[in-house]
Amino acid sequence: MGTEYQLSNDRGALDLSVSFFPFDEVWKNPYLTGVDRQDTDVTRFGINLAWKDILNTGLDVDLRAETIDVQDDEIGELFDTLRRDGNTYAVSVSYTFRPAKSLSLKPELSFRQGDLDGESNSYDGYSASLMLIYAKRRYMLMPRLFYGVRNYKETHPLFDNKRDDDSWGAVLMATYFSPFDLKDYFVRGFLGYATSNSNIAFFDTEGKFAGVTCGYSF
Repeated sequence: MGTEYQLSNDRGALDLSVSFFPFDEVWKNPYLTGVDRQDTDVTRFGINLAWKDILNTGLDVDLRAETIDVQDDEIGELFDTLRRDGNTYAVSVSYTFRPAKSLSLKPELSFRQGDLDGESNSYDGYSASLMLIYAKRRYMLMPRLFYGVRNYKETHPLFDNKRDDDSWGAVLMATYFSPFDLKDYFVRGFLGYATSNSNIAFFDTEGKFAGVTCGYSF
């Protein structure tokens, strides 16, 4: 949930939002194999502050902080360096090009830091993405490509190696405004693919995802 404040004299807009994820779950010990693993609740909440279209230049700067609290961190109790509670911080810089009235291109560079209680889970990450935005009447299409790397700070106690990951993916998001002529409402669908490769094969991932959301602007 967020709000946007338009600055005077074409200086852009300030965007403030908060997020809360009360229903996430993780494994108590994700490294168990050959047995059924048990899950536990994890709570995440964050705050995001962005300065958009700075001085009417198309430049955006986005700052984000998030807190993570794992209720029963079994692996963290066994190994202090694998604790998963803590905070993450991110800063992103993007620029919007408008080659046509209904078409925009938005490249973005980001830095993300994971400051977790376990040093083996703490990291520095860098990413780049490119988004195309096509808006016409009630429709908006936003395909996005991204690539990132993440370097962890300490040697993993179970694999005796310091973890390094690289990831890439693609997402297509489509938004339809004022469905059934309902003013200020919108429907948004998304479809994506993402993969991550690590020097420790245990952490390799691949995923496909899709979803639909509804919203109201006021």
